[in-house]
Amino acid sequence: IFGSGIGGMNELETQVLRFAGPVDNPQLSVLAVRKGLAVEPGGEVLGTVMRPRVRLVSNGTNRGKGYSVRHGMREARGEAVLFTDVDLSAPIEGLDVFLPQLKGFDVLVGSRDLAGSRIRVRQPLARRILRKGFRWLYSLLLFSNIQDTQCGFKLFTARAAREIFRRQRVNGFCFDVEVIFLAELLGYTVKEFPVEWSDSAESK
Repeated sequence: IFGSGIGGMNELETQVLRFAGPVDNPQLSVLAVRKGLAVEPGGEVLGTVMRPRVRLVSNGTNRGKGYSVRHGMREARGEAVLFTDVDLSAPIEGLDVFLPQLKGFDVLVGSRDLAGSRIRVRQPLARRILRKGFRWLYSLLLFSNIQDTQCGFKLFTARAAREIFRRQRVNGFCFDVEVIFLAELLGYTVKEFPVEWSDSAESK
């Protein structure tokens, strides 16, 4: 999970543990990436376990969301690896729907634009227009059928995550497009699935 717009360590820990609350399956673990420096009041940089199966890593400096996601995905372990935002715009319970589908695909992309998507709080109009324009440009240039590249809820097999993120280089917000492009270029099966979504002011 990616921690964006989070202030001090107390706020970060509160949000991460709130995220991890529904994760009660002993086979699941949470790795949180803070985009800047994670520092205790005494000045110690944290790379710590907040509680069993919940671990925090930090980038040292703010290098962008793409860098943070790449950092986390390369640190993550497990047969399936999800990245999402700590603000829970897409509830973590959606993982229960996605995991069984991973048996037939290598990469599952959460989408706010499919039939079956449940949008509880919409993005501002300007962001929706920008997203549609971006989607049109993406499909025109890269010949991809993925409708929503920017939704922050994507699930990968361990092999796909490893091969994609060791090649991924974009540090900024367009990293999602690069990830999907690399997945398709490498021959992985990519499928969009609808998600429940509530826009958050913290989302980037």
